[in-house]
Amino acid sequence: MATTAPRRTHRSNVHLLTHRSVSVSPECISTFNELKLGKDIKWIIYKISDDWKEIVVEETSTKADYNEFRDKLLNAKSKDRRGKEGIGGRYAVFDVEYELESGEGTRNKITFISWCPDDASQYVRNPLLVGD
Repeated sequence: MATTAPRRTHRSNVHLLTHRSVSVSPECISTFNELKLGKDIKWIIYKISDDWKEIVVEETSTKADYNEFRDKLLNAKSKDRRGKEGIGGRYAVFDVEYELESGEGTRNKITFISWCPDDASQYVRNPLLVGD
């Protein structure tokens, strides 16, 4: 009976990527809590700092203008690990306000968005680095 070699997976590559820790700045948490508690903030855009060590607040707004928010995401720029600037990915939170169909008033839902354009140069696109 012939034996076969175990199937090689690329999980070790993914594991190596997780050793590059990125922390979350305390400002990210406090700003989110302000939005959550119904203070004046309507949306938050987060980014990875230029030194790639921390997630930081890039921008907030007190206006619930989705088109402005969307434009900010679409036009975001970031530096890759080599310092080259290009289209950038972002994390974002938007406080969506909507009317109930029953006419019972308005409600809010906090929505988390992970924005990563296909051509964002700072993110690895190598299929070998994706676990099975």
